[in-house]
Amino acid sequence: MLPSGGPDAPIGVFDSGVGGLTVVREVRALLPQEDIYYFADTAHCPYGDRPLAEVMELAAQVTEHLLEQGAKLIVVACNTASGAALQALRQRYPAVPFVGMVPAIKPACRLSPSGRVGVLATALTVQADLFSDVVHRFARDCRLTIQTCPGLAETIERGELSGERVFALLREYLAPLKAARVDVCVLGCTHYPPHPPTHRAGAGAGSPGGGEWSRGCPPGRAGPARARAGCSSRPAGHLHPRGKR
Repeated sequence: MLPSGGPDAPIGVFDSGVGGLTVVREVRALLPQEDIYYFADTAHCPYGDRPLAEVMELAAQVTEHLLEQGAKLIVVACNTASGAALQALRQRYPAVPFVGMVPAIKPACRLSPSGRVGVLATALTVQADLFSDVVHRFARDCRLTIQTCPGLAETIERGELSGERVFALLREYLAPLKAARVDVCVLGCTHYPPHPPTHRAGAGAGSPGGGEWSRGCPPGRAGPARARAGCSSRPAGHLHPRGKR
């Protein structure tokens, strides 16, 4: 399928859940004149612990849906899906412009006075060739402590932003970073930046956002939205209307 819309067509953005709304917020700030159609694949959230082939197929299915809505460009607002499927999507849909996410290792290494950088991410993100390439290109002079976080994105997706369960996960996952005395922590999943306990539990380290160009957004939706599409087995997509020209 090819992009069917013209200049006024929406930008399609997708993630496995609410985490990608941090990316929507940044896109809206950079491109207020654009419409944004956001799709949260909460029926399959989280992507991070799923097999590679499954995430690739899910990403292709969501891409088809966004193209059916007339998207002129697609933002893969998920580090896991970008690592697993971005290259395959570009090959499968050569006429569609894609923008992906990578953990913010490049700015983290620039920011770190000691060169000790921590990374919180999903298992599939850190296994991806895209992640390995970023590490090879930008972290040669840094010592990375990489911690996968099973269950954290899922817990945040359920809205558990406080309480013993989430703090127990954070204590477990942040312990290796504290032991390594990192001074910058990369939040390598778009679910993590809007989660205040992540920042409080990691106090003392800087925290670049979920993607290299992301600035780390505060919690909350990216503005007014109205449902455009959806069905019982999948969540509705939402159109975020453009600002005034």
